[in-house]
Amino acid sequence: MVEVFVATPTIADKASSPLDGHLLPGTYGNSNAGIGVTLSERFGLAICDVCAWPDEVDAVRGALPKTATAFEYAPARWTVLSEDPQTANSLSNTLGDQATVVDLSHGRTVISMSGPKVEWVLAKLFAIDFHINTFKPQVGLATAHHEI
Repeated sequence: MVEVFVATPTIADKASSPLDGHLLPGTYGNSNAGIGVTLSERFGLAICDVCAWPDEVDAVRGALPKTATAFEYAPARWTVLSEDPQTANSLSNTLGDQATVVDLSHGRTVISMSGPKVEWVLAKLFAIDFHINTFKPQVGLATAHHEI
């Protein structure tokens, strides 16, 4: 087994959101026309980046945990989201020298968008077809706005 370095996982009851001091909950915009988009933070998730070596892609893809959400946003690269704070450590131990695993939990967060105007808002930010038939669940893309 290859020795790996894994930073101490985020301690949920001591952690603070990367959005602290920046996110001001409330209702904004033209509420008379109806709420078109609702944003919420899914705080407390383990967030990891996994990058497979070229000859290990299939093995790494098959080893990604079924209890987590993993989406491939570039060839041989996945973002893995999980409610288990030990995800980075578990992945590092499972994958060994087949891939690199970086715990990003301390500096990333997940924003959930819902409402009838989500596609319209996203289309204003990204030149991507977000229709469900084109942009399937579990798929991600690296964009000019980083890995949104």
